[in-house]
Amino acid sequence: MGILRRIELTGYHLIGGEYVDGIWVEGTLTPFTFITSVQPLKGSELQMLPEGRRDSTSYTLFTDTKLRKLKEENPDIVIIDDEQLEVFKRENWQNGIINHYECIVVKLDKEKKLPIP
Repeated sequence: MGILRRIELTGYHLIGGEYVDGIWVEGTLTPFTFITSVQPLKGSELQMLPEGRRDSTSYTLFTDTKLRKLKEENPDIVIIDDEQLEVFKRENWQNGIINHYECIVVKLDKEKKLPIP
């Protein structure tokens, strides 16, 4: 992907989850690594976030990996500086020139953090 500095990050897919005897049991966390460029959000992108999340740590990722976003079954979780961030939004840029995905990730609230080893 072009001239942006790229780094390797770890992400997690949360697969499944189900009720067992009326109690919700989280699914399995599956780790994966991917290459991305991490950039700060622009002011206009911050305004797009819901009211309670505008003050949260957030970034734009440019990557070749199709990350699962919030409106899909379980958004992917990305680790940046030991913080858990969920994929809030994903845009597909498959234009035949430099194919990539542009993803906005936002820090998870303490009560939503996953038990990542």
